[in-house]
Amino acid sequence: MLTKEERTGLHEVLPRLKPEALASEVYKHLSEAILSGVLAPGTRLKEADLARQLGVSATPVREALRRLGDDGLVEYQYRKGCWVRALSAREVREVYVVREAVEGMAARLAAVNRSEDGLAQLLKLQEKGRAALGANDLDEYHRYNAAFHEAIVEQSGCRLLEETLTPIRHQIRLLTLHTVRYPGRPNVAVEEHEQILGAIERRDADEAERLMRFHIRRAMEEMLSRMAASSGKEEQ
Repeated sequence: MLTKEERTGLHEVLPRLKPEALASEVYKHLSEAILSGVLAPGTRLKEADLARQLGVSATPVREALRRLGDDGLVEYQYRKGCWVRALSAREVREVYVVREAVEGMAARLAAVNRSEDGLAQLLKLQEKGRAALGANDLDEYHRYNAAFHEAIVEQSGCRLLEETLTPIRHQIRLLTLHTVRYPGRPNVAVEEHEQILGAIERRDADEAERLMRFHIRRAMEEMLSRMAASSGKEEQ
């Protein structure tokens, strides 16, 4: 839970940019701050505060916030302001349902279409994931997790699957930012990745799809369970 101070004001967490920075640069820094968890869901985003902290005028900040709104990363309500968006349980379920279907098919196709270079890339990523886990570097593990899943979609050889995931890519990163920090979940996930990778290596399409669907569904169920528990505590 965020404190009232965290929800209504920004701390000095953003880098200062050159005064002439364009909206694209402001967007890049703000989106990365949101997707890395530096700006947590519920954080109030005031144009004046952001402009001051970034060292730019209000215009590029306003344009960047509009673009972040289009991405589904921030929410704006008239006369109430703008803040980092928090997904509802219904939205979480929808993202995971789409992700399970698309990435399940991606894993199936990757088992059929993957190249030797692609397999080597996945094996190398898996090594990085285990190293990050061994070092308890959750930020690096989060980057590995995203890269691993994206590499499987790429190895599917189906551009339409990639395009289907693009609109919800940011939401996926926000959700996994939470799940990789659940105690024990990274250890379970990396083992599930190992099994998926094994099926792809053996070109077992049925097993690759089954394991990927199970992997994503399990993450969804844990997140929804924790959201329900957290909501129950807030009501008490």
